[in-house]
Amino acid sequence: MTFSLHVDAELWRAGIKAEHDTLTIDDEHGGQVELVPVIASHGWGLHRRQLAREATVLGARTLAVETPADAMEVAADFVGDILVTQPWDPRHGHLESDWDDLTGMVSPVGPEPVRRVIRTIATTDALHRLAESTTTCAPVVLQGLTSRHCIGLQEPDLDALLADDTIRAALRDSRIDIRGALLHLPGRQPGSPQVSTIGDSRGDVLSSRASNRVRESWGWTVLWIRALAAVEQSGIDLHASATTMWVDGLDDSEVSDLQGALDVVPIKLLRGSQLWLPDDDSLQAYGTVLAVHRVERGRDVGDRQRGTPKDGYVVVLRGGTSHGIGVAAGNNTSSLRERASAAAGRAMSAIGRLRSPFVWAGKRRWFVEPPGSSTSLVWLSAEDLSEALASGHRTPAVGDQWACDVNPELARYDRIVGLG
Repeated sequence: MTFSLHVDAELWRAGIKAEHDTLTIDDEHGGQVELVPVIASHGWGLHRRQLAREATVLGARTLAVETPADAMEVAADFVGDILVTQPWDPRHGHLESDWDDLTGMVSPVGPEPVRRVIRTIATTDALHRLAESTTTCAPVVLQGLTSRHCIGLQEPDLDALLADDTIRAALRDSRIDIRGALLHLPGRQPGSPQVSTIGDSRGDVLSSRASNRVRESWGWTVLWIRALAAVEQSGIDLHASATTMWVDGLDDSEVSDLQGALDVVPIKLLRGSQLWLPDDDSLQAYGTVLAVHRVERGRDVGDRQRGTPKDGYVVVLRGGTSHGIGVAAGNNTSSLRERASAAAGRAMSAIGRLRSPFVWAGKRRWFVEPPGSSTSLVWLSAEDLSEALASGHRTPAVGDQWACDVNPELARYDRIVGLG
């Protein structure tokens, strides 16, 4: 008896291929957008290695993962470049053995061995330490500090960093190989672009309807190209992909606006859940019914021994907190409506009323109590059952599969059905 994910493989693969093909641009004028599949955390329950294989089938040339351990896990299933988005920092000594294992990983494609695992560098100290310590070619992208105010290099740091003698010596000796700049943009539109460069750049290149995320990306690109030009003017040859902008957080229309403004500057667009979780019916979680108990009103049930409100049924389902059931992700409740909804949910929980993600007869049903680690107790009143029977449904039985609207960011499945 399992908590399972059922995949309509044909529909799902058609959805991710459509997303990939729509956002991959290589026109005759030199404009280029490459979609980079992102495999985050546990791969939305689909497993990292499975998604790496799917990325290979898509024809993706680059894959993004979170940690060096993730890169090691997927390396056998993906032969292209792998970007590790967790910034490399010499203070993270516990990760050095992972990076040592990755250092020798080369691409099997092409006439010469090319290091294919790309580090993200987000501090001046990290790039300095890498320049001082590396004896082999280390591909890197430099992460800029965007309006998310998370991690990254600030504008004044960038020019000074690339003008530093130690850094330039490593670039000249090809011990550091710059593969572009990385921007993680906020999910909501920023109030104003983070970079001041936008003020003195050719703003007329941007569409008047360009969003602030696009304007921020444009400003960083101008800053980046200027910094690289200064490096090349010093006599250092950079990798052909050094001008690439790696961008995360733009929607489809923003990608089009940015690509039109940047013209010949290559864009690598990072996409995770929007790629792997298409807006269709190709993915559905199910919990198996393990037991059905008829109980009379007032009967104490569950771990908390709360009395039932009326006559009805306790349905025991596979699927609990270890599967992501009843585990809430952080929510951005910025609007009054969102705050009111969140407050209502907390109030219902406080009085022991919590709606489950399990669906039967077209409706989400109530928990008897908060879910356990591997099972959930769900309540059906006698009236609920009578109404469903009148609509053509049958009494729940052991072995039935109930659809479950679980958050894929948190879900863990016992079994995946439909993916070969």
